Formats: sequence, C-alpha cells, structure tokens
Amino acid sequence: MLTEVCGWRFEQIKTEVPNDQGFADYALWDERHARVVCVLEAKKKGNLVIDTVSSKKTEVQLGGSVLKKAKEGIDQAVGYCVEMSCNFAVVTDGNSWIFFRLSMEGRPLREKKAIVFPELASALDDFATFYELLSFEAVQQRLHLARLNQVEGFTPRATEPRYYVKPPEEARLQPRSEFSRDISEVFNRFFAGMSSETDSEMRRSCFVETRESQVADATLGKIATHLVNTIQLLETEQSQALKDEIAGTIASKQSEICLIVGNKGAGKSTFIERFFQDVLPSELRAACVTAVVNLADFTGDQHSLQRWLSERLRDRLEDAIFSDKIATYEDYMGMFFGTYRRWSEATYRDLYATDKTAFKIRFGEYVERRRSDSPDEYVLGLLRHTAASRLKLPCVVFDNTDQHTSAIQEAVFQYAVSLRNGCICFLLVPITDRSIWRLSKSGSFQSYTSRTFFLPSPPAREILQKRVRFIERKLEEDAANSGTYFSSKGIRVSITNLNAFVKVLEEAFIRDSALSGLIARLANFDIRRMMLLAQRTICSPSFRVEDLIKVYVAKQNQSGFDFRRAIRALILGEYDRHLDQTSEFVSNVFATDGSHPYSPFLVLSIFELLSGMKRQVDSNADVGYLAAWEIIDYFAPCHVDAEDVRYVLKSLLRRRLIEPLEPDRDDYYDALKVGITYAGEAHQELALCDVVYAEQMAVTTGIRLEAVRSKLSLLSRNMGDRETRETLVSTFVDHLLDEDARKMTIPPSAPYSVQRKLRSELRARRS
Repeated sequence: MLTEVCGWRFEQIKTEVPNDQGFADYALWDERHARVVCVLEAKKKGNLVIDTVSSKKTEVQLGGSVLKKAKEGIDQAVGYCVEMSCNFAVVTDGNSWIFFRLSMEGRPLREKKAIVFPELASALDDFATFYELLSFEAVQQRLHLARLNQVEGFTPRATEPRYYVKPPEEARLQPRSEFSRDISEVFNRFFAGMSSETDSEMRRSCFVETRESQVADATLGKIATHLVNTIQLLETEQSQALKDEIAGTIASKQSEICLIVGNKGAGKSTFIERFFQDVLPSELRAACVTAVVNLADFTGDQHSLQRWLSERLRDRLEDAIFSDKIATYEDYMGMFFGTYRRWSEATYRDLYATDKTAFKIRFGEYVERRRSDSPDEYVLGLLRHTAASRLKLPCVVFDNTDQHTSAIQEAVFQYAVSLRNGCICFLLVPITDRSIWRLSKSGSFQSYTSRTFFLPSPPAREILQKRVRFIERKLEEDAANSGTYFSSKGIRVSITNLNAFVKVLEEAFIRDSALSGLIARLANFDIRRMMLLAQRTICSPSFRVEDLIKVYVAKQNQSGFDFRRAIRALILGEYDRHLDQTSEFVSNVFATDGSHPYSPFLVLSIFELLSGMKRQVDSNADVGYLAAWEIIDYFAPCHVDAEDVRYVLKSLLRRRLIEPLEPDRDDYYDALKVGITYAGEAHQELALCDVVYAEQMAVTTGIRLEAVRSKLSLLSRNMGDRETRETLVSTFVDHLLDEDARKMTIPPSAPYSVQRKLRSELRARRS
C-alpha cells in the first residue's frame, strides 16, 4: 500500500523504530531522511475495531464511542509521535484506517477529529481523500494536514487591510529623455555585453584577471602544451594502424579533465573562451581543435543525455575538424581503420579483392550507420582521428552544466571520463562551487581524478573600471577620426558627452566602491546581473545622468554625483515608486500580505538567524544552512505560525535572498536546507542602515492602520525637507515595532538574543 499505491520509497520507511515508548511499527521519513513525517501503528487484521455499522468514510472524535475499542492502538501511535516529534499518525490493520493529527493548541486529544475508513471499500469510494492523507506526494505538500484541518472545522484566519501612501496599482513609468536612451545603448554595448556578444578586442581588454585566473591560465597552458607534445610523438614513419595503437595505448595516461569552479555568473564561460582564443600562443592554438557543447540548450531529460551529448559533440567536432572541407573517404578510413583492415583482410576479403567500389560503398554505409545510430562510437573515432591522423589536440568544453541537476552534472562528468579513457583529449567542465563541494562527496567526482581551478567573481568596481578604461582609450584614439569607432557601433552621443558620461561612471562606481559593492551583493556577484543592475541605476530617470553630464561639461571635473540620488535610482528603477512585482534586485523586507498578516520583521528575523549561522567558523560547507523545519521550530516559541514561515521562505527563495544548499533544487519542502545569500545580507544592511531605503519603503509598504498611513502621506508631501524625512522614517519604524510586538513574542533565552538585538537596532532608528 505504501510503496505501490502511495509512492513512498522503501528507504523512507523504517520498521520497529525503538524509542522510550517501545517500538514504532512504521515511521515514514521525509525525502531527505531528516525527520519523521508520519507514524503508522499496525494492528493484527481484525484487531482494530471501528464501532460503526456504516461502511462509508466518516469523521469522528478520537475519544468518542466509535473509536473506543481502537483506543489502545491510538494511544500507542500518540506516544510514538510525541517521542519522534511527529504530529501525524495512522492506525490500521490493513483493512480499516484511522488518520489524525496531534498539534491543535489548547484542545484535549480526545476532542480532536479523525478521518476513518472502516474498510478498504470505503477508501476506494473516496480514494482522493485517502490518497491525500497517505501518499508521499500529498504529505510532502502538506495536503494531509489540510484535509484534517477541514474536518476540524478550521476556517481561514481573518485578513487585514493594507493602506498605501503610494499604492502599487497607481505606479507610473517615469519619462526618459532621448539622451538617456542613447546612454542606455552605450551601456548595452560596452558594459552589459559579455563574451561572444562583444568583439575580441573588447573581450581581451575587459576581462578582469585575478591571481586565481592567472594561475589557471598558466597551468592550463602547460597541460595543453604537454598534450600537444604527446601527440607530436605520433609523427613517425609508422603506418596509420600503428598510430592508432599508440594513441589508444597512451590515451588514458595523458588525457586531462579540468574543472573550472566558480559561483554562478562568475565568468567561467568567458574565461574558457578567452583562454582558447586569446591566452594560448598562436602556434599552440593552431595545434588544437576546440568543440564547445553548450548544455544551456539541453532539455534536462537525463535518460537522453548521453545520446544528446554525443550528437552535439559529433556536430561540433565535424565543424571544427573539417571546417575547410567535408570529410573524405580517407578520413573515415582513419577513423575506423581497425574495422576497415578487418573487413579488407578477413570479413570481406574477397569483395575487397574483386570489387573495391562495392567494398567502399559497403564500408561507407557502415560509417554512416555508425554516425547516425552510434554517435558515441563515432565521436571517439573523430577524437582519435584528430590526434592520430591530423596530429592535433581535441579540446572539448561542456559549458553551462551548472544550470542542471546534480545528477546531470555528474553524468556529464562521467561522460567526459569515458572520452578521456578512450582517446587523447583535453576536457573542461565549468561547475559552481557549491555543486563541486556536494558532488565531490560521492559518485564519479569522488572516484575519478581531475584538475580543479577556482575562479572567484571579480569586484564589480574592477569590472566597470576595465570597461571605463577601454572607452577612455578609444576616445583618445578616436579624437582624430571624428568618433568613427563609436558611430560605427550605433553610438549617437557626442564625444564630449561620452567623455563626461565616463567621468560620471568613475565618480559613481570607481572612486568610491560603496555603490558598486552594493550592486555586486544585490546581484549575488553574478557578473551579468551586476551589469544589468548598474545599467538600471545609471539609466534610471531618478538618477538623471544627463544633468550630471551637463554639470561636468560646464564646470569640468565636477560631476555633481549624489550618492543618495544613486541609491534612490537603484531602488526605483524606471518607476515613480518601488514595486516589488517589477523589481528584480531590490525587495521590500517590511512588506506583508494582508492574507498572511505576520510581523513586518519576520523576514529580517530569518535573515538574522541565518546570518548568525553563517558567521560560525567551521570546516563544513553545511554551516550557515538550516533546514526549513528547523527555522519553523525556532520561531514556534515566538508565536509565529508555521505556514507564515513557509510562505516567507518560499518568497525569499524566489527572490534569491536565500538559497538552497543544493543549487539545482527550486522546489520548497520542509527538509530543504537554506542559507542567506549576499543579496539577503545587502537587504539586511539597507533595512538597518540606509535612510533612502527606509524612506522609500515607508511610502510603498502596506499599512494596517489608516491613521498611520494618513500621517505618512502628509509627511511624504515635503520630502525635500530633511527633518520631515526623519519624522517620516521614525513614524514608519514606530508602526513596524508596534506591529511586531502584536504578532511576535521574543523569548528571553539565549538563542533569541540576536532577535532582541535586531529590534534594539531598529528601535534606535527612531531617534
């Protein structure tokens, strides 16, 4: 019933589990084996008596007469639940089924309701209910509790009104000037453009080197040189067959797999492209045949992965090897020389001797079948042909593997291992730092050796600086050419204005790293997202870059840069107010949904808990990550509803303010381990320290009390006055503190000291 009907895996089911109450018959564990989610007490068939003449599903009190004769089994299940901290129990003899839950605050156990199926026929009659009570899928989604809540007569809690100083539905796009649109094109061309989207000169000039990337460049260069020299040993007077034998003999000892490790968006793909196109010396580059398999195009079906990889690699290798011409018959003879020799000397010797044309046709058909039906075998033939016949090093890159599940990442690595063992080749696999930590603990990453290089994300300041310097150099070179370089790229702004724009960027992002550092953290150090947020900030109508450029042109070397204005532009983007729905980078951590009226400090409270864990010094990568159920349990003494915690955690995951320990998991479940991201930490800082953030959230956060909203609305009409803005923030914070005191109670014990400290810091903002 559990495995074949309800979808539980055998490893999730433990029997005769010992505890202080005895031995629980069955304990059902969650997906990660972190906690018991159901206790099942099994009675001998016929020993579970349901005292009713009805054969239909029924809903009765646990302490009522219908279940009086089943009391022993119910009491056993309750005892085991208490010992295992589980709130859901099932009692059954295989025919009759009783379902109930424990956690109903302030109500005696005997008054609680149970759902009872007197016999299997009643389960079949209402299988939807039975399935939502007992299946793994339903328990994981907590549908079983919803069913039991329903029979208890629970009604949704009352919602709260939300009043806004600036309602989100009234938000308007701010008008952008034509000059601002032109500047946006400059940003797209020189800042947001990455790797293949820019010309080679831009790529060489604007790649930010780090000590780690320089080490990787040098080591990878040595590996490539060594492999090329190994292949050159095959240049002898020996026959093609001997070359193939030599290649096969030394392949497993000479091939290399290198892992390029970095956080998502660290520029791993750019590093690899730059390495092959710009870093390798020209003579060494000419001795390589490079094929890139981009897994961003893969559907994610693990069952079809091997064939997909072989077919893509086949096509990429053919393009790279035979770029000057199509493959010849002699090429195919070299690729499948063993087969050709066996056919000509044994299998089809007579045909070879009497009709070479027919022999060639038959051999050609064989090769084409291998190409279509056995692409993996064909790929190995291509790789061996490249090394043994063309005397070039096959270099294979499996890019964007980190966009897929750990199982697929491991399968790609295993595929690379099979290539390494079958021929001379140089293989590179970019992967995220958290993925390599997790996968190195088991599977093929643990079993097979590989070289690993770590590439940290460079600071946003240095990324912008590289591009600013590139534009400055081009401006100097173009001075005598009337701006032909920029006009050829569709840049319409004048050289004077473009020069002033560059100076504004220097003032905003380079001279003081505060803004660029904040942008980097809000983007979780993903380079593409960093550049996108920088563009959103500079090109925001709130920033008014055209005014700053006018100041610079008029006064020279005085850009008029205002950090406060920059932060407002970062928060607002193109709108006249902050909108959580459209803001990809900045979130309102104080906002609450009227249907989930939890404390406005719940998000910050979760951040404080997770950042406190992250600060602990430990060698395990697990540190800083807590299971969702641990967070739920932590806030239970604070009178925070478990569903509210789940609601907030799901929202924070969507907005990348917290992250799962396993990066390929995007579905929430109570055993999911989560930790705070750089973006989450940046929001902590904004909420506690940044006045502009507090001002903007004060006018866009839903307020429960109309009187408070009216006061904030009145104050917001005079935002040009500093004292008025300070009063606005203190009024807003006072309201948040009052709401928090209504909805959360912080225990006086040590584990909650960080929560008390948080509220003290927020209270200090009133002064």
